[in-house]
Amino acid sequence: MNAEIPLTDIIEDLQGIEPKILEYEKKYRLLSPYFHKLYKAGKLEEHWDFQNWAGLYEIKLDRLAEYKQGN
Repeated sequence: MNAEIPLTDIIEDLQGIEPKILEYEKKYRLLSPYFHKLYKAGKLEEHWDFQNWAGLYEIKLDRLAEYKQGN
């Protein structure tokens, strides 16, 4: 298992990621959970934005899970 990340670091990561994710949601007019489902199913074209967005969203999901475990 990974070393525990302090809650303050998790919160900072989430706060840093969220504006970037919102930019993609606005640009493509699609909420991240729906985008991620389509992306994982291979229903979207290969595109740098989509790769980056998926990575950011997956980091967000990981950090949220770590946050929940810490509380």
